[in-house]
Amino acid sequence: AEPLFRSVMFAVADVHDASHPLDFDARYALDPVAVCFQLVWWSAYSTALVRIARVSRRVGRASQLPWLRTGLAVVAVGCVVALGYALGKATQVVAAWFGADLTWVSTALAPGLATLGAMTMAVGWSVPLVPRWTLRLRAIRDLRPLHAALRPVAPALAGNTPAVTPLYRRLITINDLLRALRPHHD
Repeated sequence: AEPLFRSVMFAVADVHDASHPLDFDARYALDPVAVCFQLVWWSAYSTALVRIARVSRRVGRASQLPWLRTGLAVVAVGCVVALGYALGKATQVVAAWFGADLTWVSTALAPGLATLGAMTMAVGWSVPLVPRWTLRLRAIRDLRPLHAALRPVAPALAGNTPAVTPLYRRLITINDLLRALRPHHD
């Protein structure tokens, strides 16, 4: 219902004179239909961020995995920071109603907070993967001496292994090189 309502409000609003990708809210802050459209959008955006923050905190607290717990806490912080986007946009519109020009809040501060919040959330979603990345890098490093020792057996095999990941490539190469040595084994 909300996307349909927003679509109707946008179609009805007198906002079709030119494109305003950065200052839409500032340009149409005094148009009641455009403001209604924006309020619905900011409400949906803010509600989603609050829900994500609450679920992240709840699941993070319940988790026994420290990396997951930390990552979800960072996601929640990112959501709170990103809420500054809607707050900044709404502040600019209210200021326009009272005759103040706070366009910079809408065009610089609010997008900056949205960007910072999104980057923080991205880091938070990535934090639980750190142990897996660490194990893979350690496995690649630990297999390096064996790979280097087996490489002279069949250099063509060692350099021509298609694989998805470096670890998988190294494992396949080592396996191929060991298979090449099998006829020489007792």
